[in-house]
Amino acid sequence: ENAPIFAYFGEEGPIDEDLPIIGLLNDNAPRFKALIIYIEHRFYGKSVPFGTLDEVINNENTRGYFSSAQAIADYAEVLVYLKEKLSAKIHRLSSLEDHMGEVSDSKQLYASLSFGEFDKSRQSGQAVLPAAVYGGTNLKLDGDSLSLDDDSAWLLMTTVCSGRRMIDGALIGFAPGVVRLLTEWLSALRLFDLAGVASGCDVGELVGEEASESCYETIRNSWSVIDEVATRPNGLSFLSQRFKTCSPLDTSLELKDYLDTMYAVAAQYNHPPTYPVTVVCGSIDGAPDGTDILGRIFAGVVAYGGERSCYEMKKSNSASQTNLGWSWQTCSELVMPIGRGSNDTMFPSAPFSLNDFTNSCMSKYGVPPRPRWVTTYYGSHDIKLVLQRFASNIIFSNGLRDPYSSGGVLEKISDSVLPIYTVNGSHCLDILTSSQGDPQWLVMQRQVEIEIIRGWFAKYYADLHALQI
Repeated sequence: ENAPIFAYFGEEGPIDEDLPIIGLLNDNAPRFKALIIYIEHRFYGKSVPFGTLDEVINNENTRGYFSSAQAIADYAEVLVYLKEKLSAKIHRLSSLEDHMGEVSDSKQLYASLSFGEFDKSRQSGQAVLPAAVYGGTNLKLDGDSLSLDDDSAWLLMTTVCSGRRMIDGALIGFAPGVVRLLTEWLSALRLFDLAGVASGCDVGELVGEEASESCYETIRNSWSVIDEVATRPNGLSFLSQRFKTCSPLDTSLELKDYLDTMYAVAAQYNHPPTYPVTVVCGSIDGAPDGTDILGRIFAGVVAYGGERSCYEMKKSNSASQTNLGWSWQTCSELVMPIGRGSNDTMFPSAPFSLNDFTNSCMSKYGVPPRPRWVTTYYGSHDIKLVLQRFASNIIFSNGLRDPYSSGGVLEKISDSVLPIYTVNGSHCLDILTSSQGDPQWLVMQRQVEIEIIRGWFAKYYADLHALQI
């Protein structure tokens, strides 16, 4: 009986954090009798060779191995290794775990295997193993960290174009890099607007559309009020008390960064059944009559974070792996020109300056950023035409409540390169673990995606049978 591989490609963080929440593989592997493998992105989590991540990044002889191309090569190496081992006669399934130890030792990779119902009834015989990969992008708004991971799409396309196909299908939970992001990359250095893309969708617009115009305007007007209060005698002390900060504010920027992050995360991960944007704006709008702007904003803070004795608004002195790693990746190859104008969002002006970004990268690493390297290396000219002619078996899934969806693939490219999106969905919602309370539109989105994947496998096996392989 045929049994495929389901592979999950890790993002810019420890893969252990994804294992409890990425449920699409576990929920569906039994019906396919699939092997599940989670592959961690190099230099994150346990997959850090050459010492600590901080030591790697500060060593010019080792940090060059920390790149998207190297990560894609890791994914391909593991999948090819598994296919070769499992396509031979299998006498005991446990031997695969022994072999994976060899891969982990030699490649400094952490691979988590789940066998589930995989081929338990067959202890020997010939195995034919197509592979489907799953990947998502993740926005971690902690300081200046913004992360995108489109490696599964790149691996699918680059291996097809090179003549050796490592994987047979990919489901990417929001992947702007394949079409719109990369075509914009060459033509403009302003792609994103905090948690929205230059096409016009931003967090503020989504807040206004979903909740109310009054919530949007209250947030929009709050920044100048915070700055004005901070300039008064004892103004920072007043703001610290008003927002119940765990330690006194040193600048108004600390408070504004905290609020900025809260709004962006609420919009991106606006998951049912709670819908954080509705919760925040409901409290801002629902404050008692006569409540001033600061009081309404604090009501939103309490609604989002819950009742607490105090709210920590200072950044931690210890940087996370994601912050350390993504800072290097954006300086070395994945330049993300994030900026926003003065009047086009509910946020304060923060335009992107390539000159300032270059100076920052030079100060940190002695390395200038390469804004066009990604498009030079991976290609982007007429990318829609390239996808149509060379790519196949890709699902681009999106939830339109996610501000990043405006940078995703939302139109059909071909019969096998398809967008699947929902109006009320949010960031990577469809690949999370299902629950009995999921709305029907989310259940249907997952069912459609799984049926498409089932069709990929059916065609794969039919082609093999026709060729008598």
